[in-house]
Order: sequence, then structure tokens, then C-alpha cells
Amino acid sequence: MIGLVVLNILGTIWSLIEPTYLYKSWSYQFDDDYLQLSYGILKREWVTIPMTKIQSVSTSQGPIMKQYHVRQVKVETMGSSHAIPALEEEIALRLRKKLAEYAKLKEVDDK
Repeated sequence: MIGLVVLNILGTIWSLIEPTYLYKSWSYQFDDDYLQLSYGILKREWVTIPMTKIQSVSTSQGPIMKQYHVRQVKVETMGSSHAIPALEEEIALRLRKKLAEYAKLKEVDDK
């Protein structure tokens, strides 16, 4: 019984601090040739996407993200899809535009 209470308390504490760690664990950088993503708390992941393989770049914003003025940037390739979550709106729109330019995609405005 005490074990369940302790697990419940630890789970509650983790659910309160996890979003902060998830947000801080995300990073991205890009240049003319590659988009590089890294993320993860306990298990760190690094992903390198060649600009020549990017087929589409889009942004999305749900009701909660809209309330906080943030968007998600989604990058799709032939075999995978990657998202960069919770970027400020202006940063997300500029990133989408820059990635589309580097990947030589036709610009589509979806504000």
C-alpha cells in the first residue's frame, strides 16, 4: 500500500516537471545541406535530414498551442516525418520558409 502511494506521488511530480524537461531537451540547427534535430530526456536522439530529401514543410497549431502563440513545424521526407514542437509563431513561420527555400520547395502560405 505504501509503495503505491509513493509511486503515485513520484508519478505526479514527474508529470509536473516532464514538460519542462522535454521542451528544454529539443534543439535544431540547419544549413544549406542538412537539418539536424536532437531531443530526448533519458535517451538522447540525433537525426540528420538532408535538405534534398525534404518533400514538405508545414506548421500546425492546435487550440492549446494557439492560446500560447506557439506552432509545430513538421518536416516530411519520403520515408519519415519529424516535428519540431512548441516554437514561437514567428520563429516557426520563418523556419518553415527557410527550410522550404533550402529544400527548394514551392512556398504555400497556411497562416
